[in-house]
Amino acid sequence: MIVFLIYIVILIVAVLKAEQHEHLENQISQMLMVGFKGTEPDSDAESLESLQKHCPAGVVLYKHNITSPAQLVSLISNLQKHSHTPLFIAIDQEGGNVVRLRYDQGFCPAESAQEIGRQNQPHITAKWANTIASDLARMGINLNFAPVLDLDSNTQSPVIGKYGRSFSHLPQLVTENARIFCQVMNQHKVYNCLKHFPGHGSATTDTHLSSADVTHTWDSAELKPYQELIEENAADMIMVSHVINRKYDALYPSSLSRAIITGLLRDRLGWQGVVITDDLQMNAVSQHYSLADSLRLAILAGNDLLLFGNTRSTHQVKISQLCQIIRDLVLAGKIPRSYIERSCQRIKQLKAKFIDT
Repeated sequence: MIVFLIYIVILIVAVLKAEQHEHLENQISQMLMVGFKGTEPDSDAESLESLQKHCPAGVVLYKHNITSPAQLVSLISNLQKHSHTPLFIAIDQEGGNVVRLRYDQGFCPAESAQEIGRQNQPHITAKWANTIASDLARMGINLNFAPVLDLDSNTQSPVIGKYGRSFSHLPQLVTENARIFCQVMNQHKVYNCLKHFPGHGSATTDTHLSSADVTHTWDSAELKPYQELIEENAADMIMVSHVINRKYDALYPSSLSRAIITGLLRDRLGWQGVVITDDLQMNAVSQHYSLADSLRLAILAGNDLLLFGNTRSTHQVKISQLCQIIRDLVLAGKIPRSYIERSCQRIKQLKAKFIDT
């Protein structure tokens, strides 16, 4: 009888542990946003199976996922159908040179931030913001990685200035135009995402390709648009860049820096909402940190969503792989479980605004 009771206790403990591990994995998956190959979910069977099993927070779409409005509507509908929880469907639709929905494929035209800022007339800004937001909403896209808050401090910057992605070199003009974009996107139930904190406009190198150190070119004025829009509760999400800014952190790029994300963004500027990394497969991170180290540092820094675009054939990662690495780090005591729970709560609150009731 005693042996039988011991066996029952062991069995109950094992079941409870299994349930705890499953709950932890579910929480971890809600911190992931991933890209995938193909133009239909079943064209990438591995991604579809992973989506069904692990239910990430969302997916990010790129040009290679899109061929036409009808195809995109079908793709997004299938993605949502195969997920047990509503997904963020994210895209970079800034306007100008940075668009995933192209005019030659049947989507609406989208003016660049540079041209909008040059005109600097609220009704014109609102018109273009409405064009972009309405196009996204009718496709089923609910998260736009825009507006760009970077100042056009280096017009030859290979990431910002060269492509006309900034409204202006003047903080107030950037704030005024970005505010309109934030408001209009929300009117269409599309989440906005301010980027690239703490400022990418002065960079002389491209973080997609290599490290970018802005220590000697960055100015504190680059924080002003973030500060104002945070105080106005205009932002839904903030994306952190991979730039190195030794004025705040002598060791880590911004996306992996607790001093910048928790210290500067959260504590000093008061942002308590969702923070997302820029794509962690970009060379500025992936060439210098292992996958496990980048995940550990990103979470400890204060990020809530971890972005993996999977845009390169040599940098493909699976949701299951990411979940396992993070779970092992938590179980090994290298990431406090409270960090996972806090991020999941922020994400849940944000989803409840438009897509998760």
